[in-house]
Amino acid sequence: MKLGLICDDLIKKEILQTTANSGITFYDNPDLFIVQSGHEKPYLPCIVFESKEIKTLLQIIEKLSHTAQSDKVIGYDDEIMYISNTKDILYFEAKDSSVYYRTSSQELKIREKLFEVEMRLSGDKFIRISRSIIINIDKVSSIAPWFNRRLIIAFDEIDTTVEVSKKYVSDFKRFLGMG
Repeated sequence: MKLGLICDDLIKKEILQTTANSGITFYDNPDLFIVQSGHEKPYLPCIVFESKEIKTLLQIIEKLSHTAQSDKVIGYDDEIMYISNTKDILYFEAKDSSVYYRTSSQELKIREKLFEVEMRLSGDKFIRISRSIIINIDKVSSIAPWFNRRLIIAFDEIDTTVEVSKKYVSDFKRFLGMG
């Protein structure tokens, strides 16, 4: 999830210095804004904080950074655990009431829900393309138009395609800078 930060310059400087080495990045076009009280009106919905509560806010951001910025995923095949780097994952898929991820060589089950996975993945690499699939855009080899305003995604490393559903096409194109 991409976070944005709206606050007074002095507070912003303190927050940016404190989070500089935590892997947290604040974006100009985020999914969610963290906003100092009094500045929230144009940024609703958002997380609002009081300037006197900066220490609490920094603790929350620090906790989020440990879960949100992890680049490792633990997958299971029966009782065996595998640790994969997110850069090696092609996509995540919810099916049969479980969530799996696909690499070039295997498909592994994870213990998280798809929305939990989505919250901790890098917002500039991963995008949800349907109710049940999140893809790694760095692993996509082609995007082709499909019936009924949908798109088909192909990957270099495997002979599998996934579909961008109609509901997600606009967000996907915006993610790619196409509109």
